[in-house]
Amino acid sequence: MGAHVDDTIIGGSGPAYEKAVKQLRASFPYRKWGVGSGEFCGVHYAQNPQSFEITYQQSEYARHLRPINMSRERARHKEAFASEKEVAALRAINGAANWLAGQTRPDLCVQTSLSHRCIS
Repeated sequence: MGAHVDDTIIGGSGPAYEKAVKQLRASFPYRKWGVGSGEFCGVHYAQNPQSFEITYQQSEYARHLRPINMSRERARHKEAFASEKEVAALRAINGAANWLAGQTRPDLCVQTSLSHRCIS
């Protein structure tokens, strides 16, 4: 079982598992209840019913990441210190990229780490 704010993910089988699910559903009014596949904290999970293999991906989450927009005038002054608004935008995109890297994209860890170091 995993829980994060208002997201919950569970897995298992057998009588003890079924009893626990019944108690869980009686205690919490879940709006949606998926079986076999679903989303947990921006990660889409799916279980193959024949092999029971679980796959996961964040392509939808990644599709919504957008680069920081910069005006042509600002782009001409690349060596200038970042404004508070630009630093906030960098922190936001770094946070989103860090979540992606930590969940499903370890290949992005180095770039994300280097970007975090640029903030100061």
